[in-house]
Amino acid sequence: MAAWLAGHRRARTRSIIDKLRAAEQAGELRPGTDVEALGDSYATFLHGLSVQARDGVGEARLLAMIPLAMAALDLARRERS
Repeated sequence: MAAWLAGHRRARTRSIIDKLRAAEQAGELRPGTDVEALGDSYATFLHGLSVQARDGVGEARLLAMIPLAMAALDLARRERS
């Protein structure tokens, strides 16, 4: 079971990185964005968020974390002219 879950977490992380790489190639992210690090950080956030929820952290606290996590994406996004 542990190996199966680990495989699913790795696949989710890879999917996030793939989406970020596509955004980079489409010019939606700043040149030089480390999509692997950004993707890893979002995967870690999602995994941690699910652990927090499972441990009983309330909805308001969970939702309050999301704008902080999204700030990293805002920094990576390319400025539109």
